[in-house]
Amino acid sequence: MAIRFLIGGCVANKLEIVETFEECSSGMDDNRPKLQRIVVLARDKAFSKLIIEHKDRLTRFNFNMYALFFKSLGVEVVTVGQTLPKSFENELVEDMLSLLQSFSSKIYGKRSHKNRAGAKKKAGDGNADSA
Repeated sequence: MAIRFLIGGCVANKLEIVETFEECSSGMDDNRPKLQRIVVLARDKAFSKLIIEHKDRLTRFNFNMYALFFKSLGVEVVTVGQTLPKSFENELVEDMLSLLQSFSSKIYGKRSHKNRAGAKKKAGDGNADSA
């Protein structure tokens, strides 16, 4: 659906766009800079509606708590993506897969960082021999 669809919907409904956000981070991470920016803007009363594609674009878990929090700041969270009703089992499987993906990403990210650091150190040692 992407951001163009959301912008088009806002323009069609004559909603002023204060700021747009796109992020390729885990919806499980509550320490995302763009999410923090949204909270600051909401706190500062910069907007009254937060338009999102799907609930999981805002957060993977505890969506209702986020919606309640934003409501306490005077912000309505509006989801525009079409979602089909899911069974309890399907939701549970999706949640477990999300957790697995998140933890796998963290493990692979740490391993990748360690490998890059090792390669950098090795390259630095090689330069010291040639000097």
